[in-house]
Amino acid sequence: SENAFSLSDLYCQRVDLLSEISHIENLTYTMLADYCERVREIQKRPVTSPVISNCLSYISVHLHEPISLEQLSQHCGLCTRSLSLRFKKEMGMGIPEYIHREKLQEAEYLLQHTSYSLSEITSYLNYPSQSYFTEIFKKYKQMTPQQCREGKR
Repeated sequence: SENAFSLSDLYCQRVDLLSEISHIENLTYTMLADYCERVREIQKRPVTSPVISNCLSYISVHLHEPISLEQLSQHCGLCTRSLSLRFKKEMGMGIPEYIHREKLQEAEYLLQHTSYSLSEITSYLNYPSQSYFTEIFKKYKQMTPQQCREGKR
């Protein structure tokens, strides 16, 4: 539900900038398609234990904030070591990698569907610098943010 509210806020900001009915209608269809795609992505996730599901939800909701292992473990009720080991076992990757992947998925969406600048996206996703964000983006997506924005692979 928190994801739906965040998505709603994003689209409310975008609709506030529109004045023509046809543009608002187009944005409505885009919003519905985006929401359905995000639900489909969530359904494709592997089945996880309640603890890891709780962890994934926390990450998703706090994607735009700094997330520390200590905060996450406190939220999930496990020590940092236990949470790290359990997360890796169930998700097949470590927590930092998962967080990067989720942030980059959000970045890819923002690059393709908004006019936010690269510096705005970098800041929004709480990366320390635009150059670091670009480096991580290229590492995981095999393209630059600009290539993503332009629809090139």
